Amino acid sequence: MINQFYLYFYLNQEDVTERIRHLNTNSAQPGINQESLKSLEILLPKKEIMDQFGDIAEKAVSLILKNSIENKNLAELRDSLLPRLMSGKIRVKK
Repeated sequence: MINQFYLYFYLNQEDVTERIRHLNTNSAQPGINQESLKSLEILLPKKEIMDQFGDIAEKAVSLILKNSIENKNLAELRDSLLPRLMSGKIRVKK
């Protein structure tokens, strides 16, 4: 079974994305059909290596998501405090 993080990052590579786009070049209607997609070759490392990559990628993606949520919360806090600080409604003690 292919690790979902490995598959995501593999398919997200620029050259692979370009190959997927070219699968649609012979079609009259835009879109990718299953048969064309099944013809796409996917480079698979040994299961152990793929699983190790998946573990590392999962931790990194989790950290990125956590940091993104924290950045959003900090930006909201800044946006609510800054106008009050500028207007003098809130003061910072020295």
